[in-house]
Amino acid sequence: ANLKRYKAAVLKAAVEGKLTEEWRKQNPDVEPASKLLRRILLEGKIVGSDFDPVPSSFGTRLPASWSYVSLDLLIEYTTSGSRGWAKYYSEYGDKFIRAQNLSQDVLDLSNVAYVSLPKKIEGKRTRVRQGDILITITGANVTKAARVEQELEGDSYISQHVSLVRPLSAETSKYLYLFVVSPGHGRRQLELAAYGAGKPGLNLTNIRELGIALPPLTEQKEIVQEWQRMESIVLELLSVTDRQLKRAESLKTSILASAFSGEN
Repeated sequence: ANLKRYKAAVLKAAVEGKLTEEWRKQNPDVEPASKLLRRILLEGKIVGSDFDPVPSSFGTRLPASWSYVSLDLLIEYTTSGSRGWAKYYSEYGDKFIRAQNLSQDVLDLSNVAYVSLPKKIEGKRTRVRQGDILITITGANVTKAARVEQELEGDSYISQHVSLVRPLSAETSKYLYLFVVSPGHGRRQLELAAYGAGKPGLNLTNIRELGIALPPLTEQKEIVQEWQRMESIVLELLSVTDRQLKRAESLKTSILASAFSGEN
């Protein structure tokens, strides 16, 4: 339990810039996030060099080279899956990514469904590609998310319970995913939106309005690299701990069996 809390704390520190404090001191002349954002907008959907950062509700003071902006400025689009595709379920065909495939904040295709679509069905906007961020928008797993780490074999689509977020710049995708799943930041914002009233659920406006603390691109890469290094250590410790707990439980069962059989 402590390891899981530590993992969450490390992720929180990562997207607040605390893991890279020393790195910033050693790299004071990096291009600030404001210039990165202007470049993204010029190369993407918005013509012009001006943008309006959203008011910061980050809770902590951002590093000077960071910007606080809405996710909408950083993405090509966000959409949800088409309704009524359950009737196209098949034993083979195109992959159909559902909320349960995102339940652990990674894309798990071990139990993926398949759909065989008629030629007249158009699902281009919901077709998944590498670098996309997928977010559960309804049901028990609401706010759970995953990043598509590699190009998937064949076509893959999302269900109506999942939102597809396509970043304007592939270079920002990994950092955006970390921010979205950070318990104290992206996830908290999404949970507040999802559980605000009535049945838990998110709409696409909730996702577009998500406030993002955006570092310079070079620092994003450093944050992702540092997070991956620390995460690998935590995952290894969790694996070792899990094996030891199972061994202890097995030993306990064995001792009890021996005791009641009169062997002790």
